[in-house]
Amino acid sequence: MPTTPEKKRSGQLVASPEGGTSAATKKPSGGGSKRKRKYQFAPVDTLGSRSSDETNVLRAISVSQVRNSTINRTTRQEKKVGESKLRGSAPIVKVKQDTRESKIPSNGEDGIPSEKVIWQYSPVREEHSDKIGSSRGNSEDWMGSDRFEEPSSTPMVPRRLKSVLSFANISEREQTDSVCGMSVPARNSTRSRGCTESLKGSLRDIDDILDDMEDELTVKRDVSKISQIPSSPSRMREQEKEKTVDKKTDGDCAYASSDGDDSLINILTQKKSERQTSARPSIDSDLLDDSLVDYFDEVSSRKAEESRDDDLGNVEARLSQSLRIPEADSRRESETKMDEYIKLASFPSRRKGVERFVVTKTAEVSLPKNGRQKILSCIDEYGKNTSVIVRRPWIYLEFEEGDVIHIVEGQNSENKRLLSDDKDPKTHLVNDNLLILNPDLLLSATEVGGSIECLRRAVLQSVLEDSRGEPSIFMIIGTIVHELLQSALIHMVNHKTLTTETLQKKLDSLLETFSFAILLCNATIETVRKEITEVHLKNIHNLVTRYVKKGNYGCYVSVSGTKQNDPLSIANVIDTEESVWSPIYGLKGFLDVTLDVLCKKKRSIVPLEVKTGKGKSISHEAQGLIYTLLLNDKYEVPFEFYLLLYTRHNEMIKHPYMLHSIKHVLMFRNQMATKLKYRLKEFKKGGPIGQIWPPLLQSSFCDTCQLKAPCMVINNLVEDGTAETSGLKKEDYEYLTSHLAANHSENGRFFKKYNELITQEESSTQFINKSLFLLSSEAHELQGGHCLANLKVVSSTNNPMDNNSFLHVFTRTKEGSQSMLCAQLSKNDRVTVSDESGHFCITHGVIVDIKADSVTISARRKVLNNRIPVEKSCGLTNIVSTVDDRTSIESLLRIQNMVSYRIDKNEAQQGLALARFSLLNLFLPPVQSGEVVMNEDTNELRSVKKSDGGDARMRAFLVDKVAPRFSTDYEVQLISNARSSLTTFNKDQIKAIENVLRAQDYALILGMPGTGKTTVIAEIVKILVGAGKSILLASYTHSAVDNILLKLRATKIKIARLGRKHKILPEVQQYQPDFESLRTYEEYIEEINSLSVVATTCLGINDVLFSLREKDFDYVILDEASQISMPIALAPLRLGEKFIMVGDHHQLPPLVKNEAARVGGLEQSLFKMLCDDHPQSVSELTIQYRMCEDIMTLSNFLIYQKKLKCGSDKVRDQSLSISSIESLSKFRTNINHQPWLEDILDPQRRVVFLNYDNCTDIQETSERDNITNEGEVKIIEQCLKGMTECGVNLADIGVLTLYRGQLNLLKRSFQGSKWANLEILTADQFQGRDKDCIIVSMVRSNTRNNAGSLLKELRRVNVAMTRAKSKLIIAGSKETIGSLPQIRDFINLLKERNWIYELASNFLEAYDFDDESESITKKEFSSRYSQTRTKGAKNMNSQSRIFKDKPIIRQAISEL
Repeated sequence: MPTTPEKKRSGQLVASPEGGTSAATKKPSGGGSKRKRKYQFAPVDTLGSRSSDETNVLRAISVSQVRNSTINRTTRQEKKVGESKLRGSAPIVKVKQDTRESKIPSNGEDGIPSEKVIWQYSPVREEHSDKIGSSRGNSEDWMGSDRFEEPSSTPMVPRRLKSVLSFANISEREQTDSVCGMSVPARNSTRSRGCTESLKGSLRDIDDILDDMEDELTVKRDVSKISQIPSSPSRMREQEKEKTVDKKTDGDCAYASSDGDDSLINILTQKKSERQTSARPSIDSDLLDDSLVDYFDEVSSRKAEESRDDDLGNVEARLSQSLRIPEADSRRESETKMDEYIKLASFPSRRKGVERFVVTKTAEVSLPKNGRQKILSCIDEYGKNTSVIVRRPWIYLEFEEGDVIHIVEGQNSENKRLLSDDKDPKTHLVNDNLLILNPDLLLSATEVGGSIECLRRAVLQSVLEDSRGEPSIFMIIGTIVHELLQSALIHMVNHKTLTTETLQKKLDSLLETFSFAILLCNATIETVRKEITEVHLKNIHNLVTRYVKKGNYGCYVSVSGTKQNDPLSIANVIDTEESVWSPIYGLKGFLDVTLDVLCKKKRSIVPLEVKTGKGKSISHEAQGLIYTLLLNDKYEVPFEFYLLLYTRHNEMIKHPYMLHSIKHVLMFRNQMATKLKYRLKEFKKGGPIGQIWPPLLQSSFCDTCQLKAPCMVINNLVEDGTAETSGLKKEDYEYLTSHLAANHSENGRFFKKYNELITQEESSTQFINKSLFLLSSEAHELQGGHCLANLKVVSSTNNPMDNNSFLHVFTRTKEGSQSMLCAQLSKNDRVTVSDESGHFCITHGVIVDIKADSVTISARRKVLNNRIPVEKSCGLTNIVSTVDDRTSIESLLRIQNMVSYRIDKNEAQQGLALARFSLLNLFLPPVQSGEVVMNEDTNELRSVKKSDGGDARMRAFLVDKVAPRFSTDYEVQLISNARSSLTTFNKDQIKAIENVLRAQDYALILGMPGTGKTTVIAEIVKILVGAGKSILLASYTHSAVDNILLKLRATKIKIARLGRKHKILPEVQQYQPDFESLRTYEEYIEEINSLSVVATTCLGINDVLFSLREKDFDYVILDEASQISMPIALAPLRLGEKFIMVGDHHQLPPLVKNEAARVGGLEQSLFKMLCDDHPQSVSELTIQYRMCEDIMTLSNFLIYQKKLKCGSDKVRDQSLSISSIESLSKFRTNINHQPWLEDILDPQRRVVFLNYDNCTDIQETSERDNITNEGEVKIIEQCLKGMTECGVNLADIGVLTLYRGQLNLLKRSFQGSKWANLEILTADQFQGRDKDCIIVSMVRSNTRNNAGSLLKELRRVNVAMTRAKSKLIIAGSKETIGSLPQIRDFINLLKERNWIYELASNFLEAYDFDDESESITKKEFSSRYSQTRTKGAKNMNSQSRIFKDKPIIRQAISEL
């Protein structure tokens, strides 16, 4: 973890790449007045430079001086031949000859010698440049000083030079120290050739000097000990043969060996010693360094092939003797990893000039001229190994195995694998290749811009979501001004004129639209109108009328960084609020305006970034630069500048494209991606994920930062921070963290544990998003069904329900494509629309209708494609305006369908940032009710409530294990008042209600299935509201909230139901508030304070109502509490003085996607934690009113150990009402067939397990993650038709399955109006629901008796079995299901009770309901299963590519 400096940095805003953060530093001032400087990007190539004391340089010897040594050439040749025999042969690296004349070295303007210098010596040992050598002072990976000698300050010179040079001013000790970084054998070897011989003469052989140059470059390897480096090349080759070499032997893919063929040490220690004895050319270090890339590829390829041949030869040798193939688990693991890397390197949406690689190894080397550089061994999608050289500024990034990099190839450098600020030796231009680290993580322009000022703050804002906060009038004004400017530009383009009256009308319309938002800010429309009219409107009118014209005569804009003005006019508006996602650059953003401008004599497409505030910031420039990259990706045309408009100052500035600024911004983007890359890979194992918190900024900016409290609390809990290292005043730091001191270690342990679990879960929910970029649309549709591929637009119209949106109807481009209803997409799903050329998220939308052959999307964007490619526009890319009213519908559709489209379900996950903040809020400093604070926008004073601060009360319950308090009956007047209304409740329910009324802190109700939890909650609400208490009613699902409200409809309680209308049951939509009809802020505050009940979901508490209420709620009631993970539950519970949780942790647990997080404890709900810690707070409801006795028996057997009891004889003996079961006989096809439908529909058979093991055609099918069983669908279809023929209403029947794939298959099978009243849900969706009859599809049936993992969770099985009131039908394979130890006893119980019905082999032929067009025929069914029956894992065979050239192995396998 990076250490934090002890003192604040002060001064000007600059970047600090090495530290991974930005710094706010203040330029020291003299005695004069402070000079104001304009914000600008500092050149990246100077950010990490370090000054050196030139007076310490004692001698510099150039190549030409050494080349002119008078040693006899013949003697050198003999010596070289002798040494080469000792070393063994190794490859030769060819270098270009330096034809420059020899000159006396002299320093140029940039401080670099004009001629290549072989030796520079500085005797000051304390100072180490990052450009020469490597030491503990500047090494990121150097190990502890107790294990290595102190490295010399002498630069690591090549052995070929060092072994013949003798310097009188260097002591023997200093010469010996120069090789301290090597192992003892290597050190002795070097000393014998170098230091010892250097004492024999004043000069040494030039060949020895050149040989030594190779070995003494300081290399940082990923090895546990430096001593592991082989002492000689021959020894290295011996060790390589001894190790297990990881190779992929497929024809196209050769992997690097596991011991590091790509490392610089291997290469530099294996070069051939045979050199030509003719006059030596001087070696240009740039050319030498660049040649390493080709050399790496050559060595890696050769070594991989040699090692693969050795390994397979070994196998062949064994087979020729015993015909037995040895296991190679480690190799398989390595090959599996490499296969994953190859898959990760694939990228269906290729761009010319963009290369994608996965990093497999990293090494670091320091060179005399170029300083530190990293060598990245990489693999591409074809399995080809390559190497990338990374120098400044990219050297400061942290690379790890598995990281993905994009190289955006520039024009200035021939070497596309070199990333640096160096000038190319041929073009003499600065290297303009760009590096994007982990590009699949898309960061917004706002996030990256904010990270320039403080990386830690940007990361905190990304991972924390505080639901608190008041609306800002300045943000509302900014939004209105943006839309006003966009409308003005569009109007001017379409009508060629713009009056102030037109602008004023548009402003009035916008003010009406934002009237409620203005009201929430305690402002009036008149004050906002006055502000905009006086400050912005005139400037907007002047700008638009001045610049929107054909020619640019008389129109000038200032050019940033210069004193010049350029002529510029706006020819057209391409788009407004344009959404662009770029997986090429790892960026995304909404562009204010995209313009077609005429600058000088050239037309260009440029982004216009609009700022409405008073201040100017370097982050504004960063956002503008990012928007140029986004447009470059979307339209695939070069961009030379962007425009930055300050409406308040009436100033529009042209910012030219500057390479060092682009690198500067991408460095910050890459640094932030390094901290958040856990979102790209699912963590499947427990253990620490790593530090995601950047170091403290330690600046005066921290004093006024809005995230100061979260930042310092994390520093205190996670980083063991103190006041001295925080950068704050001691009293400020202690105010924020002193409350944590009492139980500091336990506080830190608790936060770190659950923050780690949330991060693991986030890795599972977020990494799904990158499949959008890594899979083609067709592959994505086949894989999970969350995509529709190969689409075209057939109609685009205005949405009659919303004037601000458009309806786009899509159909398939290919005939015969599968039905769109097969996809896992449904009405009201949020989606993204992209084209299939790699331009993602053209627009966000919502599905308003989906059919078999079409899907309709409501979106804000009118035109989906406005780019006419080069091949269709006379050689030039043409960008069509999306706001031009003159474009006809026919022309619009033609342009839109120049590309095909894809629709992807928007997998954006919500709640985890809120969950992390809720966890952190346990440790934030608490506040006392009644304290007064000032509104930063209005300077008005307001009193705070406890929920505005940290939740110290809940921390005491969870961390300190403080027990809840309860009053006695005589102390609670509510109990005596309520007893008269509780006569209809059973004893368990009365006890639970009284326990709630006695609670001083919290109470828990454990309600078993059918015990009337919802009824009890409704009664508690009535009692508390009657006593004048306010209640927040929350649950994880909308349905649970609405079910409680349904029982309150007969009351006159004042209720507000928050949430989207389409998510709320129509019967309770009457409770949705109409706040927008209120006229003043005071009316709104009075209204929300007077509400008795506010109902919402756990994730709906970000409504502004909760921030503006003057008091917290008296009670929070949390239903389904056992299904809500602890961090999610904390959010609503902090809003009340007391809380009540109702649930049953014996039913469904919280849904956790990440297995490591589940095992680690995230699956344990807050409800269960408190039940276990304080059982005295729990009231059990055991008397149920849902199930008949037979069905209840199953639940008691699985979970409740006979605690569950029937509430009455009527409940116990209830059965499904079937009026005419004998009518089924007329559908029998043969009197001799088994009458299974009549048998199982007998009302006295309340529990039936339909075992179809005798019918071998019924098997599950598995395609990727989707497991389905079409045979069970046929069984369910026959049952449903039989029951409806017997008079059972479909609305009384529910179909339930545990598998999502089976759910989709069932829904597709029962479409149409005939099945409209049939509900088909998963067990999770059926939680809290019931039906008279439930049919359960168990799905799993295979010859391997593999029942999967879902059935191991008995709580989920318990839910499935307890949804039925009077009849439960289970369709399944007894053999497969019964193979699970967890289920075996359950199957035995069914057998003992005679509840298993054995179906005959031909049972599907027994009935014919005369609607073959709607069902699967027996013949079709059997044929389908004969082709798609589940198979085991694919085995290796004689045709596998790995054995292509190994006939012995092929023959052996074929005969096994």
